[in-house]
Amino acid sequence: MTHVARWIAGACLLSGAAVCPPAQAQVPCRPLAIGDAQLRERYGEVPVGAGVSNGRLVMLYTARDPGAGAGAGGSTWTIVIVDPARGVMCGLAAGDGWEDIEPPAAGDPA
Repeated sequence: MTHVARWIAGACLLSGAAVCPPAQAQVPCRPLAIGDAQLRERYGEVPVGAGVSNGRLVMLYTARDPGAGAGAGGSTWTIVIVDPARGVMCGLAAGDGWEDIEPPAAGDPA
């Protein structure tokens, strides 16, 4: 199963196994410490952003290709939902080609 499929399957479990294909329903969410360690060690991804939605923490992990600067593509990314009450992390989406977008300068109508 690919990086993307593993993490999307975790999100599928969060929404309810009845709407998931059987192959995806077999992948559980991970304890927070294990999921964080896997993203760091397997993919070189670290958390770079977070927000709260419905009492759960939504986090963005990214990894930059060596030597790539701001705006450079080619890095992997994963969006996870963290349920702090249960101490688990479930994947929502993952992929590659992440690019940072510079905000427009003050007064720029961009």
